[in-house]
Amino acid sequence: MFEYLWSLLGYPPAVNFIGVRIPADGSPPHLTALRTISDSSALCSIPDLRPYWGTGTPWEFRDILKLELKNQPFESCNGFYYVFWSFALDDLPTNLSVAKFPDEEYQEWCGDVFIVKVPRYGPGWRGWVEYMDMPREFLDLEIVTKGGLGRFRRDYQYTSLLY
Repeated sequence: MFEYLWSLLGYPPAVNFIGVRIPADGSPPHLTALRTISDSSALCSIPDLRPYWGTGTPWEFRDILKLELKNQPFESCNGFYYVFWSFALDDLPTNLSVAKFPDEEYQEWCGDVFIVKVPRYGPGWRGWVEYMDMPREFLDLEIVTKGGLGRFRRDYQYTSLLY
């Protein structure tokens, strides 16, 4: 009921969807259920990653990268994605499953890294981002199997979004 009232005031309702989690402990990437929360960022609605990062500094020190994948071996994997990570070096372990960006010497991925799929057209008609369920085939792409978010960055179009 409260979500409905909040949506009448212009806040996005919470949405459940499936994303990819790349754990910092080295275990294999996997699909995971996520839920959105309202946020003051340009996206207005982001995945609630506090269960994985905590609520203090790791949550506050988060960043996002927009990524477009083209010409993938699975048609369902072409499209736009957001990558969420924390850069709280003192609070979370470095995620060694994700390589550093080759052109950014000090780029660190801390804690679990999450990839979520979004529609091509950007924010929905109400002004907030809509999230899509991640295709199962995404886990078979080189960007995931070879820890390639950083290593393969030069092969993809990307845009960094700041909060």
